[in-house]
Amino acid sequence: MADRVYTSVVYAIVRLSLWGFLFLVAALDGIRHRRVRSKGWQLYTLLVVSTGLFVVKNIGFLAICIQGAQYDGWATKGAYGAYIFFGDIADSFWIFLLLAISAGFW
Repeated sequence: MADRVYTSVVYAIVRLSLWGFLFLVAALDGIRHRRVRSKGWQLYTLLVVSTGLFVVKNIGFLAICIQGAQYDGWATKGAYGAYIFFGDIADSFWIFLLLAISAGFW
């Protein structure tokens, strides 16, 4: 049951929608405050980039869910590869931001 819920297309769409909405709101707020220049602005820009990486990761997850587990073609392998690659990049980038903040760069 848990496998079916986690790989459900509806779950993937909801997950992608929430990340996409967060990215859209953050990007629009960044555009609205684009004249503000400070160290906080650099951090904000990096947080928007990090959110964008999570959106790309969830696009790969949606592609995996749409294709299903029974199909074993090149598209499924490519979707799995993209999901793992962008997932690792997004997680690493997020940890980098946390370390940079804790080290006092922002």
